[in-house]
Amino acid sequence: MKKHGKLLTECLMVGGFCMTMAFSSFAEVPDEEMVGWIETDDGWMYYDEDSYPVTNEWKKSGDNWFYLDEDGYVVYDQIIEHEDYIYYANEDGAMVKNQWVQRANEDNDTADEKNAAVDVWYYFQNNGRAYVAGDNGTSFKTINGEKYAFDSDGRMLWGWVNDVSEMCNEDYDWQTAMYYCGAENDGARKSGWQLIDVEENRENLAKNKDNDSVMYYYFYFRENGKRVQDTTRTINGQKYSFDEYGAMDYEWTMATDSIASLSTATASVYQFFNYEDYGNRVSGWFYTIPSEDMHKQDHDDEIEHWYYATGGGNLITGQFKTIDGKKYAFNQYGEMLYGLQAIRLNDSDPTIIEDSYLIDDESELDAYLARETNYSGDYGTFNFDGTLLYYFGEDSDDGAMKTGKMKLEFAGDTYNYYFIKTGSYKGAAFGSLEKVEGTYKETEDGEYVFIDDEKYIYREGRRMEAEDDVKYEPFDAWGEKPESMDDTTNGSYYLVNTAGSIQKKKENLKDRDGYYYCTDAKGVITYRGDEKCQNHSDTEQHS
Repeated sequence: MKKHGKLLTECLMVGGFCMTMAFSSFAEVPDEEMVGWIETDDGWMYYDEDSYPVTNEWKKSGDNWFYLDEDGYVVYDQIIEHEDYIYYANEDGAMVKNQWVQRANEDNDTADEKNAAVDVWYYFQNNGRAYVAGDNGTSFKTINGEKYAFDSDGRMLWGWVNDVSEMCNEDYDWQTAMYYCGAENDGARKSGWQLIDVEENRENLAKNKDNDSVMYYYFYFRENGKRVQDTTRTINGQKYSFDEYGAMDYEWTMATDSIASLSTATASVYQFFNYEDYGNRVSGWFYTIPSEDMHKQDHDDEIEHWYYATGGGNLITGQFKTIDGKKYAFNQYGEMLYGLQAIRLNDSDPTIIEDSYLIDDESELDAYLARETNYSGDYGTFNFDGTLLYYFGEDSDDGAMKTGKMKLEFAGDTYNYYFIKTGSYKGAAFGSLEKVEGTYKETEDGEYVFIDDEKYIYREGRRMEAEDDVKYEPFDAWGEKPESMDDTTNGSYYLVNTAGSIQKKKENLKDRDGYYYCTDAKGVITYRGDEKCQNHSDTEQHS
């Protein structure tokens, strides 16, 4: 027989909650008089008006609600599922409202499961019910000004979250996610820039990033929490690119609208975004190493080059470009050319550069002059046939096209050069290539000459000068010496001194070998002999 007695009522303080409870004095009373709250040896119970214990139901005491389990006892510190809703009774048994609750994660069976946090969080509303996932995709609830999402069991989602209220923190699952909600004890939906550590398989990336070990990436999330991906976006006045998984691109990146197989990609489809801590798209001049797919050899050798990108981020490649009033040349890799360059121009459009080779020693210059078609040097194999010479300054910090008279050094010796100042072939070495004879040769008496202002003879830009040990030497208009000195008086050769000046209207000039020369008004040799001429004429050949 159950102990019971006269019911007394008083305010019982339980953990700070005032509960109007009935307790027994253990006097014998009829069962039918047991109504309301009763404290038994096994805990508090609530009896209805028919003196039956209430089970699986909430009952109120004062300002608080208490849950009675299937045996009719008040439960404490438990998550409660009641009529399709989730509640929590705290350590005092009272229903929690407007409050976060942290609980041990009962599903955390394996420590290496990225989605299995040590603890889980719930939020209980003013009616005591926990927020849970909706039926129409991931929905967020505003709590203290922050946005949070929950699964169907009321547990706060954290980390990467997809659009169906699932966390995506395992391995590469983040690639299919849409939102990011911070660490396991955070959960607030993020917007704006976020630096996030992710696992990544680069083979799954369509865009070409260099194969490095960086595992932290910047992501950008809209105000609605959705990540920006597979696009270029203006943020705070700067352009940024994001790959198909939302990771901010940095350094060399294929333009979003130019995705192609890497086997067919060329430098023109690349844009440069700043280094990994910045990522803004670069315009104007920048100095860096090419990507492997743009120029493998220089990438592997870590050779830096100057590049120029337009305001839209497009790389200048394979052309001449005037920048701030100066003219520059860029090869097919987008690299600014410098030094003395052998350049192959497009046959129909001389502004287009098809290929180029840096000439920085005499052996390479000799190969150019010989028009070698399969030259192998420090910069690879090259066909010099059909190329022109241009000069873009001494080193890679210059690069501006030079015109007019220049001094170039080879193997410690300094030489005078001349580069065309105007016209379609501006910058080309004077006397370069017969294909441009109509532009650079002056025709007099039916003969072509490569003579600048009728003062000097140039061969591929270099002024022809007599060696110091001979004082005077003959050259034809192409800068070639005669195969035999007997040919010097055939009307094709000019006489120049050690400074390269054409000797005009001269009589009996003596070189260091003891030979005498006479020339006409143009400097063409009219006499050569080991004795002075006897019948001098400055207009025709004589003896």
